[in-house]
Amino acid sequence: MAVNLTHRATLLDLYRELQDHPYPGSDEAELEALAGDAQRLRDEVFTIAFIGRFSVGKSKLINCLFLGEEVLTVNLKPTTAQLMRIGYGPQPALWLLHGEEDDTKKAGVAEREALVPPGGDVDAISAAIKLHTTHLGKPRRGDAGLFQLDWPNGLFFKDGVQLLDTIGTEDIDDRFIDETYAAIRQSDAVVMILSMLQPLTASELRFIDQHLQGTGKKVFLVVNKADGRSPEGQREVLDDLRHRFSARYRDSQVRAEDRIFPVSAKTGEGLDELRERLVRFITDERLGEILRSHGSGLQSRLQGWLVVCQRDLNNNKVKKAGDERQLRETQDRLRAVAEGLERDRDRLEDIRVDLEDDLHSLVNDLRRNCERRLQSYQLQASSIEIMTTDFGMFFQNEASEVTDRMQRSATKQLQRRLGTLAGIDALSLDKLTASEGEEFGKVFDNLLLSTGTGSVLAGIVATVTALQTALATPIPWWATGTTTVTAFAGALVPWALPAIIGGIALLFGADAFRKNWREQARQQFLSAARPGLDKACADLKLNLKNQLGDYVTQAWQEAERRVGRDRKALEQLIAETDLSAIDAQISTLHQEKQRLTKVQQELANLLKDID
Repeated sequence: MAVNLTHRATLLDLYRELQDHPYPGSDEAELEALAGDAQRLRDEVFTIAFIGRFSVGKSKLINCLFLGEEVLTVNLKPTTAQLMRIGYGPQPALWLLHGEEDDTKKAGVAEREALVPPGGDVDAISAAIKLHTTHLGKPRRGDAGLFQLDWPNGLFFKDGVQLLDTIGTEDIDDRFIDETYAAIRQSDAVVMILSMLQPLTASELRFIDQHLQGTGKKVFLVVNKADGRSPEGQREVLDDLRHRFSARYRDSQVRAEDRIFPVSAKTGEGLDELRERLVRFITDERLGEILRSHGSGLQSRLQGWLVVCQRDLNNNKVKKAGDERQLRETQDRLRAVAEGLERDRDRLEDIRVDLEDDLHSLVNDLRRNCERRLQSYQLQASSIEIMTTDFGMFFQNEASEVTDRMQRSATKQLQRRLGTLAGIDALSLDKLTASEGEEFGKVFDNLLLSTGTGSVLAGIVATVTALQTALATPIPWWATGTTTVTAFAGALVPWALPAIIGGIALLFGADAFRKNWREQARQQFLSAARPGLDKACADLKLNLKNQLGDYVTQAWQEAERRVGRDRKALEQLIAETDLSAIDAQISTLHQEKQRLTKVQQELANLLKDID
């Protein structure tokens, strides 16, 4: 008995271990079920009902077997008239329970009345039992038919064993019979007490047939008062009982022929064997069955937790491996980003140098093309207006071509749109095409033209006037020709002829001056165009070089911003990859697995011992 009760204590410890430290993944319903199973095992009560005729010695036998003192009333006359439950209590006490007639296995009650409060002595309790539960006293028939005796020193009471001292089976009141039958229904074993002097009466057989047969209860036949017969007489009674039970209840669930015990409550004969047999029943059969049932359920729960624990452990290991790989890859990417930025810096610098070399070549080509253009002006007699306009348009086109080629080259080199190189097409060409003294030459040329033209016109007018005067003077017929010529010459000679000659001279002089001035202006334009061309080309080259430098700087800043964003995202990813937390979780799961495995092994050993 002590071994299996120890097993129950061990199993309760395992329940407590799992309740105090459940698997972290367990849900609330599972934990509630675990707590309910533990409480059922903790509250498990093993009830043995003692039944028999009045005065057959039930109470005395209980005193001898379990209480060790004369607590229950013992008298020659009929005594027990109320159902008595005897179980563990920290101090001796007697209670009247209300509302438990239908469930004698419950340890707790809604109400109870203290007939003898805890700490009462044996005499007080015995007197109260005699007063309230026996025919010798005055039982209160209106009371509930269940009294409870708390007893601290009873054998195995503290381990959940309780006894039921029932009312005599021969009572004429059917209510007492029903209360006894209710006690049988709620018990794990039935000890039916017979008398060696008058074994198995007709009323006892009738009780077995009506209330015991078919219940499936374990029945122990205890034949009391064995001291009243000789050993030969005892053997005859026992053989008769075995034969009658074997023949009468062959096909029923009553199997008592191998559980018949001759005892004497008076002398103590056979009590040790009976006690040992009852203990073995509770230990080997009832308690073992209960422990195996709880152990099997606990094994299933533990196995489920171990499966979940192993799954979580595997998942965390996979996650750790993935996070380690991701961390390595992220760190490699971070280093690659930094190295790529440095490569971009070197590459952009190389591109800038290449573009400046291209720009230098293009501007030199522009300078040579413009020089060839200027050389062509020296071989042809183009006017200064035509040369200025033509050279300005030629330089503008050539400069735009340089800009376009630089734009295409930069776009190709940097694989993105460079944008408009501002200011190139808007370069001023005033200095390149300017001609000093042009306005003065034009004014002087116009003055000569107007003066010469005026002189010629004045001479012509004077000549016409003189001719009119000469024609108007009367001249004889014989002197007409000479006189007319003389008069006309006289009119022209004073001033008209000089005016005409001078005007013609001025006109010829104006044309010569204009040609000379235009040649000088052309030479002046050609002389001034080369320094202007050099300055314009230098300005164009500097402008393009500055803009290319600005663009490379902008491209570098954009690369830095892009790399900065990538670096920030990668550093954030590294910060979020907490391998230490995963390691801690894996360590916790390893410990949890070891703990559950240990509990499982302890449970397996416990069930092996129970079997």
